[in-house]
Amino acid sequence: MGTRRIRNLTYGAGNLGVALFYNTIQTWLIFFYVDVVRLDSRLVGLAFAVSYGVWNAVNDPILGILTDRTRTRWGRRVPWIAAGGGSLLVSLIGSREPPQGAREPAMPLLPAIQATLINRSFVSYMAADLMICFIWSWLSAMVPFFCKYAIRADESQTSLLFAGMFGSALLFYPVWRKITLRLGSKAALTLAVVLFVLFLLPLTAVRTFPQAVAMMFVVGAAHSGTMLVREILLGDVIDEDELATGRRREGSYFGVAAFIERLVMILIGGATGLVLTLSRYDPKAVVQPDSVGLGVRLGMGLLPAAALAVFLAAMRFYPLGRDRVTELRRRLEASRAPAPGAEP
Repeated sequence: MGTRRIRNLTYGAGNLGVALFYNTIQTWLIFFYVDVVRLDSRLVGLAFAVSYGVWNAVNDPILGILTDRTRTRWGRRVPWIAAGGGSLLVSLIGSREPPQGAREPAMPLLPAIQATLINRSFVSYMAADLMICFIWSWLSAMVPFFCKYAIRADESQTSLLFAGMFGSALLFYPVWRKITLRLGSKAALTLAVVLFVLFLLPLTAVRTFPQAVAMMFVVGAAHSGTMLVREILLGDVIDEDELATGRRREGSYFGVAAFIERLVMILIGGATGLVLTLSRYDPKAVVQPDSVGLGVRLGMGLLPAAALAVFLAAMRFYPLGRDRVTELRRRLEASRAPAPGAEP
C-alpha cells in the first residue's frame, strides 16, 4: 500500500469516532427515551431539539471561525484537531494544510459571518444539505420503530439492517467516484439523493426482515453517492469564496454549515413527536395499536419525499455546475501561482 493511500486512510479514520457517536445518538436516543423509558414522544422530541440541536448550533460556527483566525507553526487546524483527542489524532497523519492559509490575514469575526451567510452558492448548498441531513437523520431515528412495529424484528436485526446498508455503501464508492468524475459533483449529488428517496418508497410494502435487508442494501448504494459527494460541493463553495475574498476560510464555512446542520435535530424532534402522536402511539401501553406501524411506514416515506422537493429546488439555484467548477479551479490555480521573480 502506497504512502499516499495510507495518508488518505488515516485522514478518513479520524472521523470514525465522531461518526459512531453521532449515528448512535441519531439511531437510538429517541427510541430509548420513547419506547424504553416510556416518556411522552412530544416532550422527548422537544428536549432532543433543544439540547442537541440548539446548543451545538451555537458553538460550531464560533469554533470554525476561531480556527480560521489561528496562526501557529503547525497551521490553523492541526492544534484544534490535536486538542480534540481520541480518533481525531489519527487523522493528523494524513493532514496537510495549504501553506497560503497561514500567511493570509484573518477576517474579523462579524464580517466573516456576514460574508459567509450572503454567499449565494453557500446558501443554496446549505438549503440542499439541510434536507440531506434530515432525510438521513429521519431514517436513522425511525428504523428502530420500523423494525419493532412494522416488520416485528428485534433490536439485533436493527443493527444488521444498518450493517448491510453501510456495507453496500462501501461497495458502491468506486461506482460513485466514476459517476462524479463523469457528471460533476452537482449532478452526481442530485442523482444520489433522488435515488435514495425513491428506494425508500417500498417501505409501504416491506413486510419481512429479508425484504427490509434488500431495501436497505439499495438505499445504501444510493447513500454511498451522498456521503462521497456532499462535502465536495462545500469545497467548491470555499474555492469560489477564496477567489472573491482573497482568503481561505474553510473554518468559517464548515462552522456555519455545522450550525445549520444541527438545526435538523429540531426538525427530527418535531417530526418524531408528530408522527408518533398521529399514529396513536401510547408510551404507557404494553402493546401498541397497528396504526403505529402504518404511521411509521408513511412517515418514513412521505417526509423524505417532501424534503426531496425542497432539495431539488435548492439545487436548481446552486450555481456551481461541472463547467463552472472547472473554470473556478483553473482561475484559483492561476491566482496561487507565484509572480515572476517572486520567492516560492
